[in-house]
Amino acid sequence: MQATAKRQRWWTHSSSACSPYQRPNRRASRPRFHGHRAMKKKRCCGGINGPSAVRDPQVTTGLQERNADSSIMRRAVVLCFLLPLFCMTAAAETVIVSVDSTNLRFSPSEVTITEGDEVRFYWSGQALAHNAVADDGTFDTGDPERDVDQTVEFPLGSAGTYDFVCEPHESAGMVGTITVEAAPPVDAEEAPPEAPVETPLNAGASMMLGLLLACVAVARRRA
Repeated sequence: MQATAKRQRWWTHSSSACSPYQRPNRRASRPRFHGHRAMKKKRCCGGINGPSAVRDPQVTTGLQERNADSSIMRRAVVLCFLLPLFCMTAAAETVIVSVDSTNLRFSPSEVTITEGDEVRFYWSGQALAHNAVADDGTFDTGDPERDVDQTVEFPLGSAGTYDFVCEPHESAGMVGTITVEAAPPVDAEEAPPEAPVETPLNAGASMMLGLLLACVAVARRRA
């Protein structure tokens, strides 16, 4: 009886502490933090402290429009600076006259231009020093030099022939001639009053005005 009682007490104690065959599933009994893990996933997708990584289409479109407007403004400013240079170069033609130190000649020695054009006397690194002086004193590049860069303009009303020489080598035949032809006149009968002649300067001014208006429109749009 004592053995039976002991056995019963042991079994009663063991049953209260769970038998080896009736232990609960520890993993199933653990609390699951589904909500906590879901929040971590959302943070991974959208950032720790910020919104989702996917941008709002309206925000993206606005950024693209601002970038496009900035690009247009930059191009307009650059064109505004370049147009005056373009008009100046288009209004007059420049002919370059250099030298041939080996044969002691101007190259070219004979030049034909129109009123409003320019002649540029340019040479560099020559073995001998040269200059270009007009017989009538119209132009003079100064003292003979191995490096010369001087431009002579022939405005309206300067039509004629201009002979020039290299003073140190005139006796060797280093001479030249510039022939300036009169600018073609504008026939009032052929050009109607309501259709003014389009010149490079007028065209450049029109383009600059158009660019300025475009800049103002872009600025208002951004505002």
